[in-house]
Amino acid sequence: MIRIVSYLFAALSLNLMITAPVSGQIVTTVVAQNDLRFRGRSLSEGDPVVTVSLSYDDPSGFYIGTSATARLGARAGVLAQQVFAGRAVRLTNNTSIDIGVNGYRYTSIYSGRVAQAYAETYTGITHRNVS
Repeated sequence: MIRIVSYLFAALSLNLMITAPVSGQIVTTVVAQNDLRFRGRSLSEGDPVVTVSLSYDDPSGFYIGTSATARLGARAGVLAQQVFAGRAVRLTNNTSIDIGVNGYRYTSIYSGRVAQAYAETYTGITHRNVS
């Protein structure tokens, strides 16, 4: 996981060096849910969770962010963490492409009971209202 974070910050540093100085957008969110589910399966065993996120969107299309999800209730603590980075590029007035990487880490208090970490890459294409 540390290696993923290092790559993400290296990419952010390189991006900031080769782009013109313009302002970007920093976004923070706080979300409360009564249960954390992934593909229909409860990760928090029905306990409520709070997720705090921080992300930065650069005008060049580069973005980077992180989030942490805490489980509330009897087994309170950090349940999951995520880091992500990518770049969205407009190909035409109606078409854009988005390429990036996600890193996830689940602690032993999620419903699987064993700490796990994994990374994934993604690519998406949007044309008008279809993605």
